[in-house]
Amino acid sequence: MRFLSMLLLLASTSAVAAEDLKAVYGGVVRGSEVIERYSLENPPARVGVRRFAETVARAVRHRYHKQGYEIEGYGMYPSTVAVALKDLQTPTTEFRPLSREDMDILSEWLEDKKVRAVFVMTVDVKKYGGSGAVDEWIFIPTDPNDPAATVSRMTYAE
Repeated sequence: MRFLSMLLLLASTSAVAAEDLKAVYGGVVRGSEVIERYSLENPPARVGVRRFAETVARAVRHRYHKQGYEIEGYGMYPSTVAVALKDLQTPTTEFRPLSREDMDILSEWLEDKKVRAVFVMTVDVKKYGGSGAVDEWIFIPTDPNDPAATVSRMTYAE
């Protein structure tokens, strides 16, 4: 349930600048820079959520593999996209993708499986009319005792 409480915290947290996000967590810092450059050169509204999610997965995989982590997988929904990491020292056998509807179940699963972080791109369907545009990038560590346990967010404002 700690993960769910962090999401509630997210709801009350204002968007942070990209510079703040870069101070969050080792490999994610460099990975987020890749994603920032990609989103500036190819705005998510034009690229679409699937291609953007794949780019995120590649960037995170590239940065984390050297640190002993690997991409667990990523899931795509009408309202969310998630990338989950696994620690190669404690491998997991399944991936449960993130959706807002099953957050309670997922939060317990993440704690059980020792997943370090979840990366979420939310899609504002009302704002973009269901175009698949990414509204914001969210980095959420799953362990509040982790030194990186900071909920951070970059919003793609018009």
